[in-house]
Parts: sequence; structure tokens; C-alpha cells
Amino acid sequence: MADSASLITLVEWLTGEFDNQPQALEQPAWFVHLRLWHRLLPIRLGGHPVIFAEQANALYLDRPYRQRVLVLQDIQPDRWQVHYLAFKHPEQVKGAGVKPSLLDNLSLSDFDELPGCELSVAFVGSKFVATPQPDARCCFQYDGQTRQVVLGFEVGDRQFTSFDRGV
Repeated sequence: MADSASLITLVEWLTGEFDNQPQALEQPAWFVHLRLWHRLLPIRLGGHPVIFAEQANALYLDRPYRQRVLVLQDIQPDRWQVHYLAFKHPEQVKGAGVKPSLLDNLSLSDFDELPGCELSVAFVGSKFVATPQPDARCCFQYDGQTRQVVLGFEVGDRQFTSFDRGV
């Protein structure tokens, strides 16, 4: 099945490099200046487009963290879904935001499922709005501990806003 024009737009708007410098300057006690990379992967999972995500503190771009994968799919003509996956060995792709060639040889066997880490996406006004399923618990392993995060984002043709926050 071919991707819908709307899914193609969602992928295009999500792909790029983003930072939160205005937010970090406005509220430095609450927000660190971060850089976020979204890179379209050369592979598809289940026929669906896949985006690599990585972020880093803007002061330490050489120490990126939180590598993950977003699988995007059409659900209905006006509804989409984003399913997050983790890397089995995130150190193998560490720094791929800056050096995308690290992503060239990925396969399905490089990923782990992240149950509960799914977003429903709708087009609202002039942007896509992604929200978690009711009562979803998105958990992942980091530094040998299980962490929980609440996911969400809004993306338009000129702005990406992430609502990810740790619990």
C-alpha cells in the first residue's frame, strides 16, 4: 500500500533538526537547551516509513542520548499512528543525528518493541497533533533502570513541539 499524501507530509514535517533555545532562554530553571535530530531511515518496517530520533544537550553535542525510532503509519484517511521502538544496542548509532551514515545498515533485528509507546495522530488546524493512548505506560531501559515517559508532539510546516516528559 502506498503512503497517503498526508502521511508523506507528516514524515517531511517531522524530519529535520530542532532545538528549544527560545524555551531554554525563557525558562532556564526548567529547560536545558536541547538539540533533536529526526532522520528518515533508508529502511521501512512493515512497509511503513521509519524515523531515527536522537537528542543531546546543546552544550554537549558530542554526548547524544535517547536514541529511538518512530514508525509512522496510516490508520484511516484522517488518522495516523506513531509506534516507538528502542535500539538493542544504542551505542552503535550514538551520534547518528550528526553522522547519519551510522544508520545505513540497520535491520529489523536491531530494534526492540516498546509496548505502550504509541501515539494517535490527528490533523488539527494546520498541524499534526500526536497524543498517547488513554492509560498508556511507555517504559524503557536507561542506565540499567526502567524509566517511564509520557509522549506527545505537535508538528507543522515550520515548527516542532515535543511534549515528552519523564514520570
